[in-house]
Amino acid sequence: QQPAASTPKPAAKEQPRPVQPPPETAAAAHGSGNRVSQDWRQILEGLAVSGMVKQLAANCVLLEQQGNTIRLGLNAGHKQLLSPKAEKRLQQALGEYFDANIRLEIETGTVNSHETPAQAVAREKDERQQQAEKSIEEDGFVQAMKETFNAEVIPGSVRPTADDK
Repeated sequence: QQPAASTPKPAAKEQPRPVQPPPETAAAAHGSGNRVSQDWRQILEGLAVSGMVKQLAANCVLLEQQGNTIRLGLNAGHKQLLSPKAEKRLQQALGEYFDANIRLEIETGTVNSHETPAQAVAREKDERQQQAEKSIEEDGFVQAMKETFNAEVIPGSVRPTADDK
């Protein structure tokens, strides 16, 4: 018995990432959590940048993405990260990421209620540290050592495990 003849389908061409704005702009997302900052963090993780350019991007928040224009806000406290060279390299990386000709606008001094990717990483590190300290304090063996030998946990000596990243 012969298998039915089939015509091979052409290989699917990889589609470029859409350069459409996320469902919510920063202005619309104020009451709905960190959706916009999460989108920017995901974009940042996909960018081929390092060093100063990565630091610049990590300390920005996505204010608006409309068409091929991306508007970022940079806190005035980090304006030293902004240079024409870093801005140009970030624009190029965004263009590569979205496979489009991106126009990048970075505003300094922008006050925004969304946390930057750098602030999110710092907050998450702090939360892991607090959880590690709480786990040690609640540990039965540690409590027994404290009661039996009047032991104490040295402040700053507790570190989250590598699995907590």
